Amino acid sequence: MVRSHFHRLEPGAVMARWSPTELCSSRLAPTAPPQPQWWLSSLTACTVLSGLGGMVLPAHGQSIIPATDGTGTAVLQTGDHYQIEGGTAVSGNLFHSFQQFGLTAAEVATFLADPTTQNIFARVIGGDPSQINGLLTVLGGSPNFYLMNPAGIVFGADARLDVPGNFFATTATAMEFAHGTLFAYENNQYSDLVGNPLGFHFSSTDSGAVINSGNLAVKPGQQLGLTGRTVLNTGTLTAPGGTVQVMGVPDSHYVRISQPGMLLSLEVDTQNLGASGQITALDLPALLTGSPNVTGAKSDGTNLYLENTDLTIPTTAGLVVLAGEIDVRDAIGNQGRIEVDGDRLAATVGRDDHRL
Repeated sequence: MVRSHFHRLEPGAVMARWSPTELCSSRLAPTAPPQPQWWLSSLTACTVLSGLGGMVLPAHGQSIIPATDGTGTAVLQTGDHYQIEGGTAVSGNLFHSFQQFGLTAAEVATFLADPTTQNIFARVIGGDPSQINGLLTVLGGSPNFYLMNPAGIVFGADARLDVPGNFFATTATAMEFAHGTLFAYENNQYSDLVGNPLGFHFSSTDSGAVINSGNLAVKPGQQLGLTGRTVLNTGTLTAPGGTVQVMGVPDSHYVRISQPGMLLSLEVDTQNLGASGQITALDLPALLTGSPNVTGAKSDGTNLYLENTDLTIPTTAGLVVLAGEIDVRDAIGNQGRIEVDGDRLAATVGRDDHRL
């Protein structure tokens, strides 16, 4: 059994960017760990995005159903394959809207793009968490992909990615652009949503959790990000020579996305964008209970229990749990970055200097 460790940062301490070597040798890690060890940290400026709210999860794999909100998303199903086309295109950004979005282990969702597409935004408005246990892929161009479902996002043990650019999964209620806002549940003025998003807005009631139990990987040099009121990783996150970002967001906050290569930053959301009260998102224990494809963790409805450890973790907003593997070393040994932010962090520290 792996023994648990607890560490508390001093008030005002900041640790939001690490190389893997820095992380494993940092003040958060137990001294000279014999085997992968557990440490639980109460953080002031270092955490991961996560948090799930409260609805009943489907007993079986979800289908993919486009929303009838004028966005123009079309879904063509052939057996276990879903081809997503249409949507609303604005100056290199392609917007899709779904009533439901989920995949069983045998299913594949392919988003069509073209060489001019820079970003794909897929929002899920139906109020149910997305249970993704299959393959999500992009065909055409090399766009970044943003998946937004405030009700919660679960990547099951068979979940995987084949996307050419960066990939972000978030339970934010809104994304901020220079001249407008992409709302999760409200009507959008898509013509104003030009360029890359500048930040994510989170609600204390409407934003849920992000769970990964799968094998999520992006191409070399790209970014892979999970942000929610709570975040749990029991699977694998891989960005060879790139960046893995995990953030847990307590209450109503704004997550600012700075320039490429810079850190995410967490701010009090004074604008409170993305109307609250649309849903009540499931908390992490409830989401785990309704997610049979998640491995490595279980819950009694209040606390989180991790397999092969003696660690009991109280689940609160802003919690990040890294119980799987994060790998950012490329094929020739160059290391990328691991960025973690939130209020509380539980993680394993292994011997390998390029993995967490």
